[in-house]
Amino acid sequence: MADTLRYTEHAYGTDNFLQTLGIWEFPDDACSPVAATAAADSTDEGDKYWFIYIHGGAWRDPLCLTLPTINRLLSLDSPIPQSRIAGFATINYRLSSHPDFPQDPERVPAYDLRHAHHPDHIHDVRAALAYLRRLDVGVDSGTYVLTGHSCGAALAFQVLMGNDALRTTTTTAATTSPSSAPGRQQPDDGVPLPAAIVGVEGLYDLDGINERCGGALQSISEGAYGPDKALWRALAPGLWRGYREAFGDVVRLAVVAQSPDDELVDMGECDTMERALRESGVRTLAFRDLRGKHDEVREDGRHIARVLGKTLEELDRLQK
Repeated sequence: MADTLRYTEHAYGTDNFLQTLGIWEFPDDACSPVAATAAADSTDEGDKYWFIYIHGGAWRDPLCLTLPTINRLLSLDSPIPQSRIAGFATINYRLSSHPDFPQDPERVPAYDLRHAHHPDHIHDVRAALAYLRRLDVGVDSGTYVLTGHSCGAALAFQVLMGNDALRTTTTTAATTSPSSAPGRQQPDDGVPLPAAIVGVEGLYDLDGINERCGGALQSISEGAYGPDKALWRALAPGLWRGYREAFGDVVRLAVVAQSPDDELVDMGECDTMERALRESGVRTLAFRDLRGKHDEVREDGRHIARVLGKTLEELDRLQK
């Protein structure tokens, strides 16, 4: 499974120990079981894609850094032939403080602190993607599928929001209605755009879900974005309407997936994000049949693998 791949870890930043990304590649050894399986599948037609993952954990949980879905995608009953997989990458990013994992800033070096605030998280994701492009492993615009779980799904869609996701004030943003203007041009930081973006159990409108949950997400939201709810709305992927322009000629598909059993993120978030995508006029798939609680979906991985398989099928169909 994942332990049969060649794994390397890279630092894309120097400010914090969490500014790293992990890369899993197929070994070069033609006699290895993984390489042999990939060779046996080589008659499968279609492009190879990198699968890049952004973890969740409410911008602050240091225990949500893994991607069990890799094993599901490498299993014998995988929905994606190994010949279609160029490799895997996972992006870590600076985390906000967590009340269950306190740190003393007077004793802990700044490099080891978890005290990030917006826009640190999205800056790191963008920096990691740009670094992957510079590594010359085959990651470029249109060559990968970007997947995020929970707040990682929000970060994934914020990549498409460009400069709108980097703002720290609402002085130039609409604060009571969705953004309808395009572009919010992409910052000139070398970030490649994905062929498809897949959000799983995402947090797409913090103000909306916080209201529906009776304020239960207040501390999480403030820890990541501060107390200004107008800024929450300005940064919300589910309230943005510039996706058609952001897709350009590269991004071909957006996917949202949700479990009705999720005890932390309600179906309203999936509905909000799907509406934002469809009203933006982009190709969208929605899956509301995942099974399991919030972390169970991530830990088990089978439903994420299934959604990724359907995503690849749709990308193939769109190319015909």
